[in-house]
Amino acid sequence: MAVTIHPEMLSIIEQWECSELARMLTLRPEEVQAMVASLESPPWHIEMAEIRDLVIPSTEREIPARLYHPDPGTDVPLVVWFHGGGWVLGTLDLADSVATFLAHEANVAVLSVDYRLAPQHPFPAAADDCLAAAAWAMTHPDQLGIDASRVAIGGDSAGGNLAAVVTQDLHRNGNTPPVAAQFLVYPITDHDPDRPSMIEFAEGYILSRDIMNWFHEQYAPNPADREAVRYSPIKAEDLSGLPPAVVLLAEADVLHDEGLAYGQRLQDAGVPTEMHVATGMIHGFIGNWMISPNAEAEFRTAIQHLSRFLHSD
Repeated sequence: MAVTIHPEMLSIIEQWECSELARMLTLRPEEVQAMVASLESPPWHIEMAEIRDLVIPSTEREIPARLYHPDPGTDVPLVVWFHGGGWVLGTLDLADSVATFLAHEANVAVLSVDYRLAPQHPFPAAADDCLAAAAWAMTHPDQLGIDASRVAIGGDSAGGNLAAVVTQDLHRNGNTPPVAAQFLVYPITDHDPDRPSMIEFAEGYILSRDIMNWFHEQYAPNPADREAVRYSPIKAEDLSGLPPAVVLLAEADVLHDEGLAYGQRLQDAGVPTEMHVATGMIHGFIGNWMISPNAEAEFRTAIQHLSRFLHSD
């Protein structure tokens, strides 16, 4: 059945096609990273009672992060958030508008993590940083002003991949207290270029099939690494016992089918899972919540599902 792209998304696609980033596949990774790093943060931002940068210690490195807290002095739930960008692109500043919206709408603190990027730091560097950051957050609630029994792991696109991986890692490691929920926004869950959505939306929707393949090549230049569960979380044999999940997908997105398949596997394993497909939306739509009322509404609906998992008694 044909997909009707929302007019707000068509305008965003037109702007993308006129931008320098549209030719990213003709550039070296370092050039694309510099181009993205030079972008101004989105002008839309919700005021927070507290926003502060911090550094998380780990055995590999000190991991930069940014905390958004709606009510300092009150222990609120926490979402550990991993930004998108194909494991290659992205900054804390560019993730700022999503983090503030999430914190405001769900009445949670958000810890946005600045993990290492490929190709300078290939798999599993990003996964290792994200795991270390999440584990630290759950064992240092007093430093964040959060309730360690109500921590969700979330992210979008490559960040959604890292959120699924970290959630599995913490469950496998018997982390105490356990993760309360996972929030997976159009996540990368494997590397199959032949899924129907990869073909149907291969070109013309910003994230193309070729760009996605390029991201895989940067993060895991050794194709054998892509078979690992910490790369392709859908390859895990058993998903039972994982925390409740909210899976938010864009209807017109090369990643739609792999995200849908992962959500269905969670449901089949008995994991309470809220699946929501944003009609007429394209990949990356949550970052446009302020200029697209429909994107804002779809993102808010998914956040409400997450909030119920985190605020329920």
